[in-house]
Amino acid sequence: MIDAESFWNWIDYACEKEAGKRLAIMHKAAPALIPDPGPEVVRSPATFFEQIKRELVELYGWVESDFEGLAWTRVLDDFYVVLEQATGKHFGVDRKVSTYAWAYNMAKKRVHLRGLAGDDTSHA
Repeated sequence: MIDAESFWNWIDYACEKEAGKRLAIMHKAAPALIPDPGPEVVRSPATFFEQIKRELVELYGWVESDFEGLAWTRVLDDFYVVLEQATGKHFGVDRKVSTYAWAYNMAKKRVHLRGLAGDDTSHA
């Protein structure tokens, strides 16, 4: 496990995201015990990066200034290193949105830490 904190954040996020579906199933099985959770929230289809951006905001706490103020060349350099070294395709299935969001977040952390240490040798 490369980043346990991110892993558990993702688990929490996935549980919250799926909670409505589970409550609906439990309500059907025991309507007297489980209140009706109401209609499921339907999100409009989004581009792949919009989905990644949504996960970065909802799961990792990014704010709009993170997207506007980043040194994207440095972040992307690290993003591809993280993506290639820490993730992969399994059974020919491409990486999911959450994997890309995790890699962006890790890249942002790495760039930030190098900047704090004063040894940011990546090219701008």
